[in-house]
Amino acid sequence: MDAFIDILINFGGGKGGEASGTVVRFLLPTFFWLILSYISGKEWQRTDKNRDLFIAIAALAGTFRELIMFFAEYGSGRSYFNFDIFYRYYPPLEHAASMVVEILITYAFMTYGGKTSRYKSVFLTLGLTLTLILYLITATGWPSYLLLHPKISFALYWGNLAFCFSGVAILGTALFGFIKDRVIECRIPLPLITGIVFFLLDELLMIANILTTEQFVATVAPIRHNLHIWAIPFFIATYWSELNFQSRLYEDELEKQHEKLLESNQTLEKLLKDTVAELERSNWFNSGLNRLNGIVHVNQPIETMAENSLGFLVTYLDASTAVFYYAIEENGTLKVLATHALLGPSRIDKRILPGEGLAGQVAATGKSIRLSAVPHNYLPIGSALGEATPLEVLLMPVLHNDTLTAVIELGSFKNFTKDHYEFLLQATEVIGVALNANHSHQLVNELLEQTQSQTEELRVQQEELQQTNEELIERMQMLAERGRS
Repeated sequence: MDAFIDILINFGGGKGGEASGTVVRFLLPTFFWLILSYISGKEWQRTDKNRDLFIAIAALAGTFRELIMFFAEYGSGRSYFNFDIFYRYYPPLEHAASMVVEILITYAFMTYGGKTSRYKSVFLTLGLTLTLILYLITATGWPSYLLLHPKISFALYWGNLAFCFSGVAILGTALFGFIKDRVIECRIPLPLITGIVFFLLDELLMIANILTTEQFVATVAPIRHNLHIWAIPFFIATYWSELNFQSRLYEDELEKQHEKLLESNQTLEKLLKDTVAELERSNWFNSGLNRLNGIVHVNQPIETMAENSLGFLVTYLDASTAVFYYAIEENGTLKVLATHALLGPSRIDKRILPGEGLAGQVAATGKSIRLSAVPHNYLPIGSALGEATPLEVLLMPVLHNDTLTAVIELGSFKNFTKDHYEFLLQATEVIGVALNANHSHQLVNELLEQTQSQTEELRVQQEELQQTNEELIERMQMLAERGRS
């Protein structure tokens, strides 16, 4: 035990009351408090958060308390001033400063959260009020008591015991709150609880020292000094760990924001890509329909219109073969007007009755047919390199005012896409209008030709009648002359 006490004496700056040990006893904790105040002050400048400011203030208060103690102990030990005069005012101030440090440091760490933080304002107000009351009472009562009891130690004055019990109440309340928060899994660092326990044990040992009239001061003092000195690094460790924790939270938040930004960029890129694709699709539709409008103009034979429109559709839709069926009767009878890349004898002018084959079914129902499983040799495609059967066949009715005007059949070595189908659906509307206009134009021309023919016949008949009239007149004149003679 004696060896252990010797170690504590060396770490704690002596047995107390010795000038030689004051440098370690007071300047070492001053150094620790300054480290904490510097770190928290820099962090407060960076973040402008009150909790960092509170810790900096608590650390500065601790620094002030240690410097007061150093000045008193070291100065009196070196006979720099009259200790008896100084001792009249110093003890109440030193104990009040100790309580203020304990209150501020616990309050500062309450601001980090947990259920205890809800009572931090009440804790601070009551603690500082109690400290002020005790200081005012002891500061006025101690000098008088010292005059009545010269050379008595402040440790044996009732005010010292009042400060100690108040410190135990303050630290015990804070410790209870922190432990309770930790039990319910709030983030309360273990170094913080350890530091407060050290301060609390310091106060309890001081009470024991008072109650035993300092009979064991040689043993108690080194333990108390070490508890007080080495509690401060635990507060530094607590604050440093909290900074690291906050830094990790900040990094996690940055990572989340970065991921959200990446997701936003991906969404924007997808939106831009979809928009560009939609614009390209719309342009593809509009460009194709405009070109088709230019191809199927009215002033051309219907056979030429069929060939031109068929050739355009095969090229634009990347088809391989095609057939254009024209409705020649109202009942849906079809006539092959044009073909593209068909193998075998020509099918031009071939008639298809309603319901006959796929084209006849389309004519009869007015609905499109899509054939994926194409039978062998159906719509065979031929070239100089060989022949083949298309992979897919698409037949589409050409309607105008719900009246069938034609059927278009396309075959391809590839599957037709949804866009191909929708484009062909719009293209058949354009072709239907063009066929109807062409048909109307032909009727007008036929009527005009018929009218011109009838006009010419009337003119000839009129000339014949005029000639006949002239001949009758001449005969009547001749008859009249014969009668006179």
